[in-house]
Amino acid sequence: MQTYFTMSDLDAFVGDICNSFMELAKKRRIHFSYLAAKEDFTLWFDSDKMEKICYNLLSNAMKFTPENGSVKVYLNKVQVNGEYHAKLSVADTGMGISDHHIQQVFDRFYRVDKNISGSGIGLALTKVLVELHNGTIDIESTVGKGSSFHITLPFKQKDITISEQYPVLNSKVDISEEILLLETEDNDTIPNEAKNVSDKPLVLLVDDNGDVRQYLKTLLQHDFEIIEAANGQIGLLKAMKQVPELIISDVMMDVMDGFELCKQLKENITTSHIPVMLLTACAQDEQRAQGFESGADAYIQKPFNEDLLKIRVRKIIENREKVKEFFQKNLTFGERKENVTEIDKTFIAKFRKVIDNNLIDSDLNVDEIGKSLGLSRVQLYRKIKSLTNYAPNELVRIIRLKAAEQMFINTEKTISEVAYDTGFTSPSYFTKCFKEYFNESPTEYINRLKN
Repeated sequence: MQTYFTMSDLDAFVGDICNSFMELAKKRRIHFSYLAAKEDFTLWFDSDKMEKICYNLLSNAMKFTPENGSVKVYLNKVQVNGEYHAKLSVADTGMGISDHHIQQVFDRFYRVDKNISGSGIGLALTKVLVELHNGTIDIESTVGKGSSFHITLPFKQKDITISEQYPVLNSKVDISEEILLLETEDNDTIPNEAKNVSDKPLVLLVDDNGDVRQYLKTLLQHDFEIIEAANGQIGLLKAMKQVPELIISDVMMDVMDGFELCKQLKENITTSHIPVMLLTACAQDEQRAQGFESGADAYIQKPFNEDLLKIRVRKIIENREKVKEFFQKNLTFGERKENVTEIDKTFIAKFRKVIDNNLIDSDLNVDEIGKSLGLSRVQLYRKIKSLTNYAPNELVRIIRLKAAEQMFINTEKTISEVAYDTGFTSPSYFTKCFKEYFNESPTEYINRLKN
């Protein structure tokens, strides 16, 4: 397995990942924060591997931290043997680890608490990936008070082949087979974003039975891109990170069952719009009622008919497309449709409010909007795209154009005044965008209004 290094901003990278955990922390009533020193943290790292490192440490911290506890992430610059390193720390106020267990936490298959689900692979993989960066990982822990994991990464990677477009680290130790094995075994433990490069809708399968997941995947993989999770907790993290078009989940699972997963998905602004189909072997009306009460969009009883399942999946996806079409036509200045959830209505209202409050600001960007809404850039993009089929920048431009239209209708402002008052950088660019959207120039529009 090759490791591709790029010169990137570790501060921005870690901050983006931390943002994706904010909603989960709020839901669990965990005080979560990220603090980086005012330093330049541009260094060589493999973004895919670093993502696995961060997600594993943060998901572990969230898992073992009780309600009203805290998880804090720090990024500092330190010197190690006379050379500068970035030091990333994840500290929690969880149950802590005894001295006896600390010696073994990075061992493969080792678990501190046998009652908590997991393969025991996560920290072993994390250690391997850190060492692949010529870094180190250490732990400090006190039973009953919590744990702190510290990662140090060198700013300079001496063994990088600069001639490569994406530099490859020439590791002195061949550990590619070990990484491949660990990643395969830990596939359901670490949320892993396999980029959906195809045009197929992304579907998340959540079931603690690997055979069932494989069967569902076989049925659906021709028409859909498939990702998997072995329980509700992992499913929630993957849904928050990858924002699929549909989630199909079993009901009875350890760690987090399908009802709780569905409830948390529907209450989380990042995932509230995602339709959820629950699968169960129980046919009791009481359980079905509980499923719909949690926000489930469909309920399929096991054993299920293959054709029926495919039809239900297709219809759910089609209905989502109708919601997108509605938002495209009615998102700005208009009423909402009843089948749009309250949380999504609130989200769109907040999105519009951010734009309206900064309408004149031509420098307003997606990062600032996401920060105002408590979402990372990636989460905002996927949320807006899923609801409207527009990218956030496109939607901002449409809202500005709709506001310009209202100004032409209700005021006597000139084209230049309207252009600058709606955040466009120049009247010529405004005219170009206006004509593309309304199929007539601002001058033609104004003349038509007067006539």
